[in-house]
Amino acid sequence: MLHEIILSLSGHPSPLLAAGTSNASSDLLSPPEKALLASIAHLSNLHCKLLSHTDSVSSKSQSSICQAVATSIRSTHLVMFQHKVLDVESSILRKDSGIVGAYNVVPLTAITGQFLEWTRRMEWFWEITEFMEADGCTGSAIINKLCAEMQTGYSDIEQVASSLVQVAESAWLKQAACWVLHGRLPAFGEHDFFVFQGDDGEYEVKQELRPDFISRSTASSILFVGKSLTQIRTKNAKSATSIAALLPKHLQLLSSIPYPISTSNLSTCITSIRKNLSQSALQELLPLSKIIQILALFHDFFLLSRGEFAVALINEADEKIRSRWRRSDNLAFEKRSGLGDVVVKEGEVAAVLSRTWAAISAPAWPE
Repeated sequence: MLHEIILSLSGHPSPLLAAGTSNASSDLLSPPEKALLASIAHLSNLHCKLLSHTDSVSSKSQSSICQAVATSIRSTHLVMFQHKVLDVESSILRKDSGIVGAYNVVPLTAITGQFLEWTRRMEWFWEITEFMEADGCTGSAIINKLCAEMQTGYSDIEQVASSLVQVAESAWLKQAACWVLHGRLPAFGEHDFFVFQGDDGEYEVKQELRPDFISRSTASSILFVGKSLTQIRTKNAKSATSIAALLPKHLQLLSSIPYPISTSNLSTCITSIRKNLSQSALQELLPLSKIIQILALFHDFFLLSRGEFAVALINEADEKIRSRWRRSDNLAFEKRSGLGDVVVKEGEVAAVLSRTWAAISAPAWPE
């Protein structure tokens, strides 16, 4: 039975151990012994399921982040459990007094006591694995789940959750680096990244794929940086050379972000990258003279150095008001006294602005 216990804990299903906890053996084992064997069988069953299911997630999941987490559970934490089993077996062979009693008897209580701290941990690993196996589990979902699990109150769970958060966020940061450093969507797990390319070719943010540590403003900045790099790479070879010179600095900024990633640290990093781009490559993409020309145009029209915009806007607004009063003349007096004649609707404002710009941009034909 002792050999069966060691083999089953190592990840080999044991029919004998399962039979030892069944009702058929009630005449052979006392209730305390059956309870101890049941706890060992439970731990063995968890280990076997985790070996099988983490291997399935790491090879079949469509999320590269879920694959990374499953691989870490299998290759790091389950390996640590197997080392624990080997240590217990080694202690038995050495006849360590902490496990082996008088007359070389190894009590079941001594063996189960060696694995008490692992039961809750293995149950938690199984919960995380089941979560990743659910249909539609995304990288952002598992990252948010692991970050929440760091607050359970159990120090051992907090420790393993923190290690898996680092694995998950590292996998996400590799995806983000493709976009932020090169302006390319990640080659693997593209559908798992919160930036995607629509059918019209435009890049957009899919909010449901955005992890909680990324604020909406930071997500917009990440989108801007990647779109800028994409345009530079395809349209301006000179600016692409400037981007290549910035790569080591930007890579260092991303690598210096501590785990778990906080909203403020990520925002600071992306702001620095965006500022560097604006001061170098983007200046070549959009020359200073062109920027000054556009700003001067805004200054002339919106700050009223030229009066065409204001005059056209007033004329269109007057016409809109006159048309509203002409329509109201056809209504009963009691209906015309409501707020409908006073409140300006958003659609009306948009229509007036559209007609204003159309009037300004219309060519002035000679009489």
